Amino acid sequence: MQLLSRRLRALLPPLGSQEGHPNPMVHARFFRRGSNQTWLVIEGSSSRDDFVFFGYVTENPGEWRYIALSQLESECGQLRQRVKRDLRFKSQPFKEVLKHHKRTKKEQK
Repeated sequence: MQLLSRRLRALLPPLGSQEGHPNPMVHARFFRRGSNQTWLVIEGSSSRDDFVFFGYVTENPGEWRYIALSQLESECGQLRQRVKRDLRFKSQPFKEVLKHHKRTKKEQK
């Protein structure tokens, strides 16, 4: 599966464009099954021979950070699980996405 489609590339605002926004729009969700890591992407731009995303990573504790497409493509979990893009994900405000994510994690416990 392609993590960065043409559609997603066109949809993502450039890096830095949502800086300081209290509730930025999340445009993509990447995840790895069997892991507590989920990447909620709000921006992205080409950088030399790679593509760089900026978003929130839902580890303990969660944090905002940059991650390169090449890094996501090479990430592999303990069971050799690759990072995938949630193809059903629709752009929505960060606070709504995070609220849904936390509720889903509670239900899984």
